[in-house]
Amino acid sequence: MRVAIVDFETTGTDRVNDRPWGWAVATCDEDFKIIKVSDGQMWANDYPDIPAVVQELCGISEVRLDAPHPEHVLPRIIEEIKDCDYVLAYNYLFDKTIFESECERQEITPPESNWLCAMEHVQWERKYRCKQLAHLAFDHGIVETNAHDAKADVVLTAKLLANRGETCEKMSAYRDEPYVYIRADFPKPFGRTEKEGKFLQALAKADGYNWESCRNTDEPKFPKMWVKRVKESQFEAETAEKRQFKRFKVEAE
Repeated sequence: MRVAIVDFETTGTDRVNDRPWGWAVATCDEDFKIIKVSDGQMWANDYPDIPAVVQELCGISEVRLDAPHPEHVLPRIIEEIKDCDYVLAYNYLFDKTIFESECERQEITPPESNWLCAMEHVQWERKYRCKQLAHLAFDHGIVETNAHDAKADVVLTAKLLANRGETCEKMSAYRDEPYVYIRADFPKPFGRTEKEGKFLQALAKADGYNWESCRNTDEPKFPKMWVKRVKESQFEAETAEKRQFKRFKVEAE
């Protein structure tokens, strides 16, 4: 079995309209032991300007942006991933969309891959509140000093998954498990004072609840509700912990 872990550095955070300028692919075995890592850059004249804060964060220079056109780079990335049993990204909703959107712009057909997401398809224990890659790695005793670099991120993802003993079979089974949606029900009258209301909202946000929708924009809307989605197997554990608000399963309209 072969797994390709991919990561893209982009001109911004809009997964549909922003463009990839850096990429990396780590080819791994079934235990996430790295076999090889490939990486590079791409650039085109129609790319948007990269904000200064992103340039500083990622260490971009004008020299680094003197890179091959995406139409020449994307076929190499496809060659790296097309024969792998799984393609995995830490935040696959972002990286998969960035990759496929750029392929569409360049009139290149991406392969039909079996995608996995390290952030969403691993059953992270509730003690791991922050799901940022570097934070999770640090919580597992893995330190990375070169964050926001595509090559460093694919290597770090592989190390993290190997450290936990994850497998693609286990991740894909968890991926295919249905989600349920939980509503946070605040004590009545809610927000007896403005301070109390903001405090309860802060508690809900810290526990992963969002106002009217879940984190992903493709999720259904829940008007005038604080909601959170969890896997079906996590529902009892999620609602069993004591909170200053009640929680109920809710169906999308």
